[in-house]
Amino acid sequence: MPNKGSEATMLPYAFGFATLGGLVQPLIKAEEGLPIERSMHGICYRPEQDRGRIQVVGYPQGQPQASVALFDDFIKTGGKHPGSERYQLTLKVLDATHAEIIVMNLGSSKCLLTRTIHLPESLSEHPEVDCPKADELESRLLAVHAEVMMRWFRGLLRERDVRVGTRDIVYETRDATTALEAAIHSGDMETLRQQIALLRHYGDEVCRRTQHITFPEELSLVFFPEAS
Repeated sequence: MPNKGSEATMLPYAFGFATLGGLVQPLIKAEEGLPIERSMHGICYRPEQDRGRIQVVGYPQGQPQASVALFDDFIKTGGKHPGSERYQLTLKVLDATHAEIIVMNLGSSKCLLTRTIHLPESLSEHPEVDCPKADELESRLLAVHAEVMMRWFRGLLRERDVRVGTRDIVYETRDATTALEAAIHSGDMETLRQQIALLRHYGDEVCRRTQHITFPEELSLVFFPEAS
């Protein structure tokens, strides 16, 4: 049986990161035991993006549309294509009043940001932020993933060494990107997942031949919004 003080060790609300498209990428559920530490990978969403916004949000369990910003800052980023530089975002919720955010560049192992976040007892103390206004969060997140992946792939195919070394498959990928675009607009999650997997297959083959870095496999990525 839980002791009387056990309630004080439970998270009062959920946590996530703001991602591209005015959406929240969920990270930690409400009512999990403390302390807790979770990590997620992040990448830029466009070529040569030099800054990325890092925004930690809290929201009532199951209601990311009612999120409030608990931390808002930016990191310096790089990389010629989305995904060519990768970052690890770690949130450590130490107790009911304090958390720590750490951002690492996975390629250089350099720590880009470490901050302490003071957690409010109630989210009503903070104004709600604009992310996300989406009834179907999962399908919206998947569509954003597909858009960035397609941007990465098309940028990759513009590289001279890629065009020279993969002429036999470049034409095959045109139908795949067209089908993926159609799936994004239709919001068909099953088709989206199928086309993402197909484009990843082509992308992996291109990168295998040319030594470019493949697009991250995980679907729960944070795509850094522009820092204002």
